[in-house]
Formats: sequence, C-alpha cells, structure tokens
Amino acid sequence: FDRFDPRESQLSSRAATVGDLRKWINEPTAMGLPDILENLIILTYARQASRMLTLQGIPVPESLTTLRNDIVLERQALPSQADWDEVAGRASHVFGVTVQAVPTLANLQKLDTQVRELVSRYSGDVTNYLGKLRTTLPQICGGCSELARFKTAASMNALSAAIQQTRKPLELFQSVRLAQTETSAAGMGVVFKQAKSVHEALDRIALNVFERLGQVEDEPRASVAQGLRRQIQEALEADEHVTSLDAVVRRWLDDAMKVLLDRPATPPPPPPVPPV
Repeated sequence: FDRFDPRESQLSSRAATVGDLRKWINEPTAMGLPDILENLIILTYARQASRMLTLQGIPVPESLTTLRNDIVLERQALPSQADWDEVAGRASHVFGVTVQAVPTLANLQKLDTQVRELVSRYSGDVTNYLGKLRTTLPQICGGCSELARFKTAASMNALSAAIQQTRKPLELFQSVRLAQTETSAAGMGVVFKQAKSVHEALDRIALNVFERLGQVEDEPRASVAQGLRRQIQEALEADEHVTSLDAVVRRWLDDAMKVLLDRPATPPPPPPVPPV
C-alpha cells in the first residue's frame, strides 16, 4: 500500500494497470524479481485492496503465470453487511449456493462464479417452462398471470435474464438484491432446479382428455369427471413447491382414462309394440 497507493493517486483519474505496478515495484532501482514473483505481489495487493482485474471493462481471471500489463486493477465498492446478508440468504434459497458471511471481494467473486454457472445451466429450462405455462394455463384455468405458479416462473425467468445481462460481480450482486419478486425465494428455487421436469409434466396433460371430462353427463361419472377437472386446475394454479405437478398428473391421467372408458352400458332397445 505504501509503495503503490501514493503513486496511483498521481495518475490522471484512472486505476493503475499491471504495467504500472511492475514499474513501481522496480523504483527507484530494479529488484530483479522473476515475473511470477512480481505477479504474486500484484495479485496479493489486488486481493488486499479489493481490486478486480479487468481488461476493457471485462473481469479476467487471476494468474501467476500470465498477467498482461494492460490489465486494470479496478476499484470495487463492496456491499454493506446488511445487503450482503440479504443476498446471501436469497442466493441460498434460489440457487442453492452458500457464501461466506463477510462481504469481501473474493467472496463476491465466488458468488458471481457460482451463480453465473448455474444460471447458464438452468435458465433455458426456466424460459421454456414459462412459455409452456403461457399456453397451457389459459386453456385449463382460464387465466395465467394472476396464478401463483405463473408468477413464480415469471419471477425466476426475469431474475435469470437480469443476471445474464451483467458482466461484473457487483452487478450480479445488485441484480439479485434488487430483483422484483411476487413469490418466495424458496418457491423460485424449486422452479429454478426443477423447471425441466415440471415442463415434462405439463406436456403429459392431455387437453383433449380434460375437455372430454367436461362432456361427461351421466352420474356418477359426471361428478367424478368434474372433480378430476378441478384437481388438475388446482394443481396448475398452486406453486410447484406447494403442489408437485408431476405426482398429480401421473394419478390424474390414470383416473381420467378410467372415467372416460367406463361408459354406461347402452340399454337394449324396447320390444316392438304388437299391432292392435
């Protein structure tokens, strides 16, 4: 700090580069250190001073063997402890990641790496699931955007999209902290990891079976059929962490087919009326 900070303060309103630090290490006389030890000094300073290595504004990984001179040691404003605690809790429920309790740059970068990798893996499934809900819910439930299942999927999809638009750890942190949600973090977490399997359950709901249940008129089949229609409607309206759609659909299809196939026997035709 004593060697680098005073020299950096004389720069024209910019953060120091790796090349600047190499130069300052060897002032007033060259120390004769190999590159790998100079890199170790620079990386140690970056960690202790909460500096992120960036190249043209994009974060780059730390490396003892390859550290370009044009890499910038960008200053980072760390989150407050209260904000950190809030985001750590949300990240645990939504993404299933655990971070250290202290808001350091290293912990911020770890959060960024873990969440970004998970979003890259699962966000496509969330988007596809939301699209399927948009087409299925109106046909069965008569609505869409006001239902808990849809709200949770939409909130998770919006958060994933916001994260994908970020480039730096602090930007990702803020996108998680400021996410507008209409549901619980736990509910979003279930959708995030299980969107693909829930989508497959949606695909197994046969709309023609649902419609045919509404056409049953004879009792007691009509009452059973209406009960089955309400059952699948309620499952679709509820959040996934409240009602597992896969379990409901599996039973529902079996029960629905039994009702539709168990048709009443056709009464025999009346005997012919004898002529008078």
